[in-house]
Amino acid sequence: MSIPRKVDFHVAGAHSARAALAILFVLQGLCGWSLGQDPPTTPPDPPVAAQPPPARPAAPLTLQQDTVAPEWNERGNKDRTKDILRSETGQLSDDDKNFLTGYYQQGALARWTRVENLDQITRATPPNFRKELIQDFAKIKHQVVYDALNEVVLNYMTKVATKYYHPTARYNAMLVIGELEAGPATSASAPPIPLAKALPLLKNAASEPRLLDAVRVAALVGLQRHARFGMREQADREAVVIDMVKLAKESSAPAGRPEEAHAWFRARALEIVGQIGIAFPNGEVANQLAAMVAESGSTESAFWVRCAAAGALGRLDYRSVTGHNPTTWAAALGDLAADICDGMMKDCRDPKKYRQVSQQIVQARLMTIFQGLSGTSDQLQGVGGAAANSPHATFVGTVGTSVSDLITSFPTAADEPITEELLETLETKTAELRERLKAVAPSPPATPPATPPATPPATPTNP
Repeated sequence: MSIPRKVDFHVAGAHSARAALAILFVLQGLCGWSLGQDPPTTPPDPPVAAQPPPARPAAPLTLQQDTVAPEWNERGNKDRTKDILRSETGQLSDDDKNFLTGYYQQGALARWTRVENLDQITRATPPNFRKELIQDFAKIKHQVVYDALNEVVLNYMTKVATKYYHPTARYNAMLVIGELEAGPATSASAPPIPLAKALPLLKNAASEPRLLDAVRVAALVGLQRHARFGMREQADREAVVIDMVKLAKESSAPAGRPEEAHAWFRARALEIVGQIGIAFPNGEVANQLAAMVAESGSTESAFWVRCAAAGALGRLDYRSVTGHNPTTWAAALGDLAADICDGMMKDCRDPKKYRQVSQQIVQARLMTIFQGLSGTSDQLQGVGGAAANSPHATFVGTVGTSVSDLITSFPTAADEPITEELLETLETKTAELRERLKAVAPSPPATPPATPPATPPATPTNP
């Protein structure tokens, strides 16, 4: 299949963690009870009397806030903290550990929980609590001191993220947990090494449906960072893939969550699956990703999820997969490409929508589909690599060529207007793709879509 030019544009467009969080906050209200309180784990006991007494107004609940010790900010305490962090010996006495714990848990970190301080956690001008914490970690030269501060921050932020504090404090606490490093940076260019101790908390929080959505958003952001830079243990990688596939399969949004926010949850989980890259020996992960690519729906949110699944298909390691059916996967990718082009042509001919059509977004989505077919490297060759030297190769190659032809139909300059000639070309090539997909009726997957086994056998990791 021919390789189209690269389109440097993020498939998700303007979507981000902050955008998803803003949707949730606007919908539920930052100060409302519904966002601040997690659902109880058990239902209340039924009343003993046959006829319950008249209902009384519920007592107002108060957000938890920690007391900030007034002396924490004294010059002497700040100087001693600085000396401990910059210790040249790498030794830490019990007295120093206790002082460090008190300084942060009763002062520097306790500030994060105060409602009157919420705007100072990430504000552009000082004081900026998050920036101050990053600067404190940057002062540390020895692993012993780094471990001590990591323990203090992880323990305290875990409490804030999981208890009844203000949603903004909880969200930022979970973000900090996902950003914790294993030790001091060895050089400015060295890639970060996420703190392994934070991974179980991030994994559990991201998958817990009873937890506040804002906290789950932050946990997914941290989990994706671990997937990119850390997660050295194969068992951890496999467990996260299983959880993220399960999350991504939740096609219906829970009560109170907007469609766009739910699409963000699913797409982020799919990106994590792709970054880890484990397909499992029977190809079950690819089967489930292909099922999500093939979902119905042509809304922006639907395309966002379907394209995220397509991109993940291109990042799986198929080298140890057997008994799979790449024809089914390629057919789903081809259908998605045709749906995207049909949607663009329909909107371009709608007087109310044609100004909203973005060639860049359409090209980026088609490029993501092509990535699913061709892969991202010599080791990760996508569905085409999985079909190599098999009866599936011809069909997969045909779909890849068709998607490539669609991509190269667009003008080189992204700001060129959409012409009727372009729409006619896309219409012709899309119809040709549809016919090619009909020519080969894919057989069903080797195994029915289901959650991967709880303890799958080890497979090669994604390089």
